Amino acid sequence: MAEIEGTGRLGAPKGIEVVRRLAATPFETPTQVFYFLRHGQTDGNLNRFYQGPETPLNANGRSQAAIAAERLATEPISTILASDMARAWETASTVARHRGVTPRAMPWLRERSFGDLIGSPSHDIDWASEPPGGESPDVFVSRSRTGLAHGISHGDNTLMVSHGGLIYVLSAMLGVRLTDAHFQNGTPLKFERGTDGWACSRVGD
Repeated sequence: MAEIEGTGRLGAPKGIEVVRRLAATPFETPTQVFYFLRHGQTDGNLNRFYQGPETPLNANGRSQAAIAAERLATEPISTILASDMARAWETASTVARHRGVTPRAMPWLRERSFGDLIGSPSHDIDWASEPPGGESPDVFVSRSRTGLAHGISHGDNTLMVSHGGLIYVLSAMLGVRLTDAHFQNGTPLKFERGTDGWACSRVGD
């Protein structure tokens, strides 16, 4: 299905169906359009290890953030809400500088915490597991849904800058099917609601 942050591989990650099932409760909002941006690449994405909140963008990730800012330059974004993890905040700040907008930190948009596994290889990541010292699937989904619901309901043309794991929660909330291309680092997404439900497109395609 798609690539998830920290795995560096295509195909639905192990256990992700549990996250999707927990997140699939229907969500209602008057909002018609909003944007989502996964942060630029990090060495953790590239080398596949569990990341903590302080992991920064690498050189490629900073380039991806700049390209995302250019692609979003003509979109009518009014507000930027961002995870306060370093990699997402740096990405959001890059986009914000191009628009003269100050991003707002939202810890609810953080990536899932894998606790004691941070710093270790993530080749065999299992999203259904309960990592010691980390978030269980139900805690992660509940927290993510809260943040995403707040961001979506903030109003039309809000941009959320966050992480790969939250894209799974978001797509399940809205009933949107996504492809590998939607999960790539630094890819700005536009979600629009029509008569048949929500649809997602990549900005700049």
